[in-house]
Amino acid sequence: MEKTCYKEIILEEKKQLRLRREKLKMEHGTPDQENWFGIALSGGGIRSATINLGFLKTLNKFGILQQADYLSTVSGGGYTHAYVQGTVKKEGSFDKLFTDEQIDSMRKQGEYMTPQKGLGKTGNTYLLTIAFLVSWVMSLVSPVIVAGIFYYLYMIVIGLMGKMPFEWLNFFSADLAMWRLTFVLGGLMVLHFVTNIALNFNLRISKDFNYAELSLAIFMVLLYTWVMIGGFEGGERIGPKEMIDYGIIVVLLFLIGFFTNPNAISFHRYYRKQLADYFLQFARNDFDNMLLKDVFNINSEKKEGYIAPYPLINTCLNLLNPAGDDVFKGTKTSDYFLLSPLY
Repeated sequence: MEKTCYKEIILEEKKQLRLRREKLKMEHGTPDQENWFGIALSGGGIRSATINLGFLKTLNKFGILQQADYLSTVSGGGYTHAYVQGTVKKEGSFDKLFTDEQIDSMRKQGEYMTPQKGLGKTGNTYLLTIAFLVSWVMSLVSPVIVAGIFYYLYMIVIGLMGKMPFEWLNFFSADLAMWRLTFVLGGLMVLHFVTNIALNFNLRISKDFNYAELSLAIFMVLLYTWVMIGGFEGGERIGPKEMIDYGIIVVLLFLIGFFTNPNAISFHRYYRKQLADYFLQFARNDFDNMLLKDVFNINSEKKEGYIAPYPLINTCLNLLNPAGDDVFKGTKTSDYFLLSPLY
C-alpha cells in the first residue's frame, strides 16, 4: 500500500494496530486516550544482537514484549528482530521464544560464520574461504567494466587522431623496463619486510613504504597498459571498422554494468545467509525469504499473520560530500530511511 505522506501511513498503521489489539484482546489506556507502546533495539552487529536477545528475553518473561505495538530495529538489533518475528510466526505464540533449547543452540553456533565443531567446523572454514575468494573475484567485475569502457574509448580517440599520442616515449625498451621495475618493486617489498621487523613500533615507516610501493605499482600498470595498446614502436593503427566495434563494446559494457549489483555478487550474500541460518534457525524454510510487506498482515485468517509487534526497519545510507558544503565539513553525512510493511 503506497502512501505519499508519512502522516497517512502512521494513521493507517494505527488503524491496523487497533484491529490487532482487538483480535488479540489487548487493552492499552482508555477509550479516550491511546497509549502507543514501542520497543527500539539499537545496532552494533552481533554484539548488539546478543545484548538485545537478553533484553527481549527478560521483557518476554514478564509478558511485556507481546504487549508492544511496534518493534523498531536497526542493524544488529534487526538480527534479533528477525528471530522474534520468524519464531513467533511459526509457533503462533510468545511462549516458544527464548526457550532453553533455543538459547543453547544459539550458544553452540555463536561462531556463525564457521559454525559446528570438529570436521564440521573445518569444512565450514574451507567453505568460507572459497566463498570469500569467489565473491572477491566476482567483485572485480565492476572495476573491470569501468576500465574496459575507458580503454575502448581511448582506442576510439586514437583512431580518430590517426596516430598514437606521446610517441616520444618510444625510446623506452618495454620488456626491459617492465623487468627492471618488477625487480625494483620486489626489492622494495623485501626492504619493507625487513624494516617492519626491525622497527616494529615505528608508526610511520610502513605507511611511507606503502606510498612508494603504490607509486611504483601505478607507474608499472600505466607502462604495461601503454605496451598493450601499442604505445611503443610497432603498434598498429586503429581503422574505422575497429572503432565501430569498440563503440559497440563500450555500449555493451555500459549496459552490463547495470546488472553488476554489489548486493548480488559480493560476499554480502554469504554473510546474509549465515546470519539467516543463525537467527532464523527455528523458523527455517518458512520465513527466511519473506517480503517485508508480508511480515505483518492484519487481514490474515491466522493470528500468526499479526501476532508479533508491527516491524519498523531503520536503514542508513552514507553520503559523499562532493560540493564541499561547509555545513557537513568534517562530518559523516547520511540519509535515513524507515521501512515498514505499509511502506
